[in-house]
Amino acid sequence: QLTQKDVSLDSVLTKLSLNNLSVENSLIRFLDVQCKAFNTSIIDFNPTHTVNLDSGMLSTYNFKLQGNFTDLLKVLHKIETESKFGELSHVSFVKSKNLRTRKSFLQVDVLLQSYK
Repeated sequence: QLTQKDVSLDSVLTKLSLNNLSVENSLIRFLDVQCKAFNTSIIDFNPTHTVNLDSGMLSTYNFKLQGNFTDLLKVLHKIETESKFGELSHVSFVKSKNLRTRKSFLQVDVLLQSYK
C-alpha cells in the first residue's frame, strides 16, 4: 500500500515537472546574491516559457532588474560568465521616472535562454 502511494506521488511530481522549478529557484537565488552584491534589485520574474523542439527543449526565463547602469552591467556579466543557466538572448534598458517623487530609475528587461 505504501509503495503504491509512492508510485502515485512520483507520477504526480513528474507531471508537475518540479525539476524545472528547481532551476528557476536556483536562478532566483543566484540573482538575489548578485543583486545584493551590486546594489540592484529584482523587480519582476515571470514564469518560464518552454518549447519542445525536435532536438531538445528550449527554456526562456524573463526577469526585470533595477539599479544604476554600471551595476546592472556587472550583474549581467556575472550571469553570462559565472552561471550555467544559459545565454542572454535579449537585454533592454528602460529609463523611467516616478511622477510622484520626480526621481528617475533604470530598469533592464532580460531574456535568458537555456537549451537542453
